[in-house]
Parts: sequence; C-alpha cells; structure tokens
Amino acid sequence: MSSLSVIISSYNNSPAMVKTLAGYSVQTNTNFDIIIADDGSSQAHLDAIEAAIAKFGLTAQVSTIADKGFRKCKALNDAVRLSTANALLFTDADIVPRKDLVAQHKRLLKPGFFIAGGSHIHTTEASLPLLTESSILSNDCFTKRFWHNAGHSNRKIKQRFERGNVSAALLNLLSWRSKAFIGCNASCWRESFEQVNGFDESIGYGAEDIDFGLRLTNAGVKSRRYTYSLIGLHQWHPRPYRNESQVQANKAHIYARYRQGVSWIDQ
Repeated sequence: MSSLSVIISSYNNSPAMVKTLAGYSVQTNTNFDIIIADDGSSQAHLDAIEAAIAKFGLTAQVSTIADKGFRKCKALNDAVRLSTANALLFTDADIVPRKDLVAQHKRLLKPGFFIAGGSHIHTTEASLPLLTESSILSNDCFTKRFWHNAGHSNRKIKQRFERGNVSAALLNLLSWRSKAFIGCNASCWRESFEQVNGFDESIGYGAEDIDFGLRLTNAGVKSRRYTYSLIGLHQWHPRPYRNESQVQANKAHIYARYRQGVSWIDQ
C-alpha cells in the first residue's frame, strides 16, 4: 500500500495530462500511487491516459464518471474512495510537478494540518511548446536558465525556482497564509477529508477548493502554505468556460457558510 495517493482531476486535455504524468515518473520519492479523477472525458482521452501510464511505468488507475456538465467534485470524491493511502495530494491534469513535489508534501504535511503550494507558475501560449517531455523528465524546465533562454519573463519562475531548503523556508514564512486549499497543489490526511465529507458536489465551477479548505478549517484542521517548497508548473490553456459571475456567487455562498461554522455537508 502506498503512503500517499496523488488525485489528478482530468477532463479532455490529453497533451497536458501526458506531460504531467511524465513529471510523476521522475519523482524522488516513489512511494505513491495515482488516481485520475476524470469528469466524463472522451474515450480517446481515457485511452491516451492509459497509454501514458503504461509508457511511464506508473502505479495508477482511472476513475471516470458520465459527462453531465461540470462535476469535478464528484469525480474527486469518487477517486478518493479508490485510494487506500492515509495522505491525499490533490492536483490538476495541467500541473507538471517538480521532481520533489511528492517528497516535499510528505515532509511538510504534519498531523492535524492541510498544506498547499502558492498560486500558479504559468507558462504562456508562446512558451508552452518549449515545455517538452524531455525537459520535464530531465527537470530542466524547473531552472531559471531554461526559461531565460526561452525569453520567458514570468516573475514567479525567477522567484520560486532553484531555492534551497533554508531560503525556501524563510520565503514561505514571508508569504504565509492560512485556510487556503489550492486544488491544483494541496494535500491533506484522509481522516480530514472524511471529517468534512469531501468536496461539495452541489457546487458548480468556481471556488470549490476554497470551500473545502474553509470547511476543513471549521472542523479544526490547521493549515500552512508553502509557496516556495511545493513547486508545479502550469501548462497554458484557454479558459472559455470561466464564468466570473458564477465564481463570485459561489464565493458569497461559501464564505457565508464559513461564517456559520459549517464543516460537514451532506451529499
């Protein structure tokens, strides 16, 4: 039995998923398994995932549900039910992990806590083609030199890459934030997940991870943010599905519930 399950949300983005799985094939800590939480993707996408799992020799399985609109939270909850690990690392199909991501989550996740990385470190539409499978397998894509040579000016890349543990620890303190569960790069204990009954399946697109973190907080689970230690690279993609008014409505509902002290939700 693995000590940690990586839960990867997925929906019809095979090229991104293949690169992400490449990143998990070179992790320094290999005592983990992967469960793909698929929200009703096409058979072609599912076939591409299975091929990548075999190609990279990963211990992984795919959990998929019927395509009935945005049901990421149900996909995540179903995937967790397949896991036998005590620790759960949540991420997305478009987040390429640095080779120490699993090791760092295991090192930093303490009893009674959930933890998260910082906001996205983005590629751009122009720089995405430079993020090749070989640059991921070698981890060259997590060096400042790689992106400098690519003409990439993202400040987060320059600030977060190639930090030693001491420097990262200091910068983590300076960027400290609580209650923030960032769904693309966060981990918690299974016990905590079960304490709040998982992600709220009634919430549509937008802020579902914020809700989970706030309910964990109401349940007494503490939190820490490790912006400079938990490193993943976001693969650029268009977001035509984003509805800002829906996101804001979700947040209003979520924060009202937080103020009421809600932790457990019925599904």
